[in-house]
Amino acid sequence: DFTLHSAYNVTCKKGIGYLFSGANEANRLNLQCNFLGWKATFFIEGDGRPTSWQSSVQLNWTALLTIPACYAFNCPSPEFTGSAPTRKTDKAGADPAAYTSYGSNVTFTCPTPYGHKFADHADEADAVSLECTFSGWNVVYSIQSEGRVPKTFASSLLPRPNRPEIGPCDAVLCHNPIDWDPETQTMSLMTAGVNASNNLSVDTVLEVVCTNQSLEFYRFNDNNPPNKAVITCLPSSNW
Repeated sequence: DFTLHSAYNVTCKKGIGYLFSGANEANRLNLQCNFLGWKATFFIEGDGRPTSWQSSVQLNWTALLTIPACYAFNCPSPEFTGSAPTRKTDKAGADPAAYTSYGSNVTFTCPTPYGHKFADHADEADAVSLECTFSGWNVVYSIQSEGRVPKTFASSLLPRPNRPEIGPCDAVLCHNPIDWDPETQTMSLMTAGVNASNNLSVDTVLEVVCTNQSLEFYRFNDNNPPNKAVITCLPSSNW
């Protein structure tokens, strides 16, 4: 019964990741019945956040007590530069329908992950994993695509209200094969790579031959001298 000195705690039914609307992200409501009416106090408690008092209001006897609705906490939605990367939800959050809700863990890879990387990442990562926390997105870049050595880089926190900017994706390029001699050798493209406009991208196949003066007498200068070399750009950025 709601009698004098009654006290109640109200929490969002769905639990962690759900907060009271319009209550500074509080997740617990304490109600106390006193001589003036209901006193409502909102708290942040648990959920991995420091416990704190958020707000308190005293209602009179005639005031109608309305308990605010609960909503799922969401991190800012990522922004994409260029084509949107492929998204894969690794772990559903508080609201499984929203990949930005608290507790969500989602991985973005380039639309064509094989032979591509994020252009703005110094270590040429091709995947980024985001985990939504109350503080913001926890960001982890990694190398996952076929033919490259897997590696996970150190995580970093992108604090709210900052929004992740992901992309653009570029083709992984092998170094320019400068150790050929255009005076005595001819280089030609045999197969276009994943970026057909760049003959240094992954899967590019180049052929280098001694100049066509007489292949019978022109050879590369090594112990077993051939007159033709075929080189392929690998995802590891090596020929």
